[in-house]
Amino acid sequence: MAGPHRQGARLRRGLENVSRSLSHVCSLVGLKFRAICPEAYGPSNEEGIEWSDKAADVKGADAIYTDVWASMGQEDELAERIEIFRSYQVNENLMAKTGKPALFMHCLPAHRGQEVTDSVIESDYSVVFQQAANRLPVEKAILVTFVENSYENRR
Repeated sequence: MAGPHRQGARLRRGLENVSRSLSHVCSLVGLKFRAICPEAYGPSNEEGIEWSDKAADVKGADAIYTDVWASMGQEDELAERIEIFRSYQVNENLMAKTGKPALFMHCLPAHRGQEVTDSVIESDYSVVFQQAANRLPVEKAILVTFVENSYENRR
C-alpha cells in the first residue's frame, strides 16, 4: 500500500490507540488516512484526523481496517454498540464501495458477524493473518531490545 496517493479508511469504534497510531504513521509516510465512525465516537477537532460518520465514505480507499466494537472491559456495552455500529460492518457491499480492489485489515481477534463478515475475513483480499504473522518478529525484537538494555544497565 506504500506510495503516493494511497489511502486507507479505518472503520473504528471511537477514539482508540490503533486509529491514532495509524493516523500518525500514515502522516509520516505520506499516506492519506480517514477514520469512519459514528459522530459520537469521532476524534476531537484538536486531533486533526480526517473523519466521516458515513460508512460509504470508504470510496477510494486502498485498505479498510476495522477492530472489535467492544474491547475488553466494555462487554457490558456490547448490545448497545452492536446497534450503534451495525451500519459500519465490513461486508462485501462496503468493500465494493471503495470502487477498486482494496485490502481488508483487522488486528484480531475478530468477532465474525459483528464488525466483519466471514466472506470478507476469509477473502483473497483479507490480509489479517499476514498481519498477525508479521507482529511476531516485531514483538520478539522489542523483547530482545528490552532484555539487552536491561542487562547492559545492570553492569
